[in-house]
Amino acid sequence: MERLGRQIETIDELKANLEQVERYLHDSDDAAVHEILKLIGNGTNFVAYQLGDSNEFHFAPSRFIGYLNNSLKVHLVSNNKDGRETSPRIDKILHKTREYDDELEELYLDFCAKIGAKPKEMRNTQRKYWRLKDVKIELFEGGVKQVSINRYERNPEARKRCIKKFGTKCYVCGMNFRDVYGEIGEGFIHVHHIISLFKQKKLHVIDEANLIPVCPNCHAMLHRGNVSVEELRQIVKQNKR
Repeated sequence: MERLGRQIETIDELKANLEQVERYLHDSDDAAVHEILKLIGNGTNFVAYQLGDSNEFHFAPSRFIGYLNNSLKVHLVSNNKDGRETSPRIDKILHKTREYDDELEELYLDFCAKIGAKPKEMRNTQRKYWRLKDVKIELFEGGVKQVSINRYERNPEARKRCIKKFGTKCYVCGMNFRDVYGEIGEGFIHVHHIISLFKQKKLHVIDEANLIPVCPNCHAMLHRGNVSVEELRQIVKQNKR
């Protein structure tokens, strides 16, 4: 049986664990994705890091990334993991003390909403962050990137109802995949929840008024820009002139 590794000691070891978090987020194994989402939602101290050449921040919990070459297989069964050990170690590696940050707290909550993680309720304490500067974590190909978007489409019936009502034409830009790609594009479209499932918090009756068909590009822009469907329609209309 594999054992939990020693605590990390260098920035390269920290970076390797951040890359491992990204692999799990894009894993084709739903069980792995589910477990890493739970760890991200239940964390208290996070390293905030940027992905590739983007300015987008992702967040990794200190108790997972604080052990050398950590994996979900080892982490989930280990009784020795302790954030009271890993957080001070990351303080030392990054030469800064974790602290609450209004901007990063908001970005963390947005990140959780985007990937489908549920942040734990904080009582008598606050989440704290390290902002990782001048270190870019590589993007990974091979995993299904759209998983983090489609994860909002929890109930297949919701998708069916949305398509029955609106069809498969993008409500924002008007793209129809059948028109562009022929038979292989038939029926392909994302379904966007105007009020995200994360904000709704609990099981609810499917509301067709909350569902809208959008192409992957427009879907990504809705989440990236934090704009409404109508606002994005206007942006697209203005830039087509």
